[in-house]
Amino acid sequence: MDPNVLFAGIAGKGMFRSLDGGDTWQAINTGFDTLLGRINTIAFDVAAFDLEHPASVPMFVTFADEIYKSIDLGITWRPVLGPPLTSG
Repeated sequence: MDPNVLFAGIAGKGMFRSLDGGDTWQAINTGFDTLLGRINTIAFDVAAFDLEHPASVPMFVTFADEIYKSIDLGITWRPVLGPPLTSG
């Protein structure tokens, strides 16, 4: 991935992406059900990295008690179906 592409999660604000090494930031929250709570984890599926299509590397965010996935560098997100992250 490009070293100038950065991601950050901010509690109550969502996900942000910089394409210029952090000089400017853009909100990338399309698809999140809510912006309440905090982002716990941001992860990339590096095993799926494709040199011909580096922007399609799957990325995952745990947000509150849900998991979201993006395959377009965070432009859009969709919930990942599965068990809840909390037990009880």
